[in-house]
Amino acid sequence: MLYVCLSQIRKCLLIYETAITDLNTVLNFEKILSKYLIKRIQKCFYKLEDYLEMLDLTDVDEHPGIFIDRMNIVLNGLNNRNSLSLIKPNIDKILFQAITIAKVSDEMDNLEITSSCKHVIKAVQYFEKIDINETDSFFQFDYLSSSLSILERRTNTAVLNLILKIFNDPFFTIKKLIRKCGNSTDIQSRNSSDLSILVSDLDKSTDLLIQIGLFSVACCKNDECEYEDILISYDNYLFKKFTISCAIELEFCFLN
Repeated sequence: MLYVCLSQIRKCLLIYETAITDLNTVLNFEKILSKYLIKRIQKCFYKLEDYLEMLDLTDVDEHPGIFIDRMNIVLNGLNNRNSLSLIKPNIDKILFQAITIAKVSDEMDNLEITSSCKHVIKAVQYFEKIDINETDSFFQFDYLSSSLSILERRTNTAVLNLILKIFNDPFFTIKKLIRKCGNSTDIQSRNSSDLSILVSDLDKSTDLLIQIGLFSVACCKNDECEYEDILISYDNYLFKKFTISCAIELEFCFLN
């Protein structure tokens, strides 16, 4: 978080420097851009303040490899026939992570993950409501373990499909924005709402990248892996996309 915020502040200052030194910059556009950059820098400083205040606190939900760790804890617990109450908190967090990926996935992957989550929840509820004897216990532990393994595979598959979708043409949404702004439409008939759908698509694309980045860190077990660089690289990419789209939209509205 520290490196990301500092990186954002640096980029904002560089963009502002370029804007004020460019003789061709439109005056009104420069004012709008300045306000946007100042607000963004303020948010970064607020984030830095929050980060520094919580520097001594350890967030156990954020360390690299947390998704794999939770899954291993649960599967080992089921294999050892541990009490469900001991492993249920981790099951809940695994379900939350899977559903988060499902929300940004396509329809097929969404259905696959949702179906697996339902099987896991059903198995957990069965454990909670019924007094299982020795014979039933073996099959129920095995069923829950199998359901979780399937959920893990389907979640991983969904993330790989998202990576393929995004990085197949990473600037697809930006290209659509540029083409839209380049259309020979009468300036008088232009409206800021003309770009609403495309900006919404950009938001969805950005959300996909964020979820891919977070899940990548959650599955990174290599202690020597500089996972902070992964987040910074994602941040660089997202910032470029967001800045370009904002500039296009502001200029589009200014021409109205």
